[in-house]
Amino acid sequence: MYRIQNEVIDQFIVNKSEFITYLQRVSSVDEAKAYIDSIKKLHPKATHHCQAFIIDEMNQRSNDDGEPSGTAGIPMLEILRKREMEQVVAVVVRYFGGVLLGAGGLIRAYSKGVNDALNTTDLYEVKLMKKSKLNVAYTYADHIERLLEDYDVLEKDYGIDVSFTYLHTNDDLVPQMNEITRGSIQIESYDPIEIEVKVRVDKDE
Repeated sequence: MYRIQNEVIDQFIVNKSEFITYLQRVSSVDEAKAYIDSIKKLHPKATHHCQAFIIDEMNQRSNDDGEPSGTAGIPMLEILRKREMEQVVAVVVRYFGGVLLGAGGLIRAYSKGVNDALNTTDLYEVKLMKKSKLNVAYTYADHIERLLEDYDVLEKDYGIDVSFTYLHTNDDLVPQMNEITRGSIQIESYDPIEIEVKVRVDKDE
């Protein structure tokens, strides 16, 4: 799954109608609703304020806000799903320009609004990482530190032994560590944690 970190604003015009897309990161349904209300207050004279949000798999909603049923909110939501987004709310504000777009035109416009906005910002992939702490005698500390060069080491402490707290996705290093330390290494595991990694995602046209 992917997330954004900052608010995104993007706009375009189709047949004299102006569309302004807002994306914001949210962690709850209440936050999503509050953001939607803030955009409505920001554009009180807009013709429509169409919405879609995905918090998680169980909390996903959309609203056409006066556009023909199925031509705005659902297409917006489908883009968020297709792009594997979560914890995000999208609001597309429309100022009607006097030219009817038809159902197909509306679907394309509202889909474009969300898709283009996602293409303008950095996306962060959510990864579930294991967290471990290992204690090792000073004799082996340099060897273990070299093993951890490609890992995210959160903390290194010097006491009676040397301890390393690091993130990883598997326990592949354990056999090597045991071999280096002749089985004397002590490893403590913690509950997995979520981290967000900035990724280069192919832009969806």
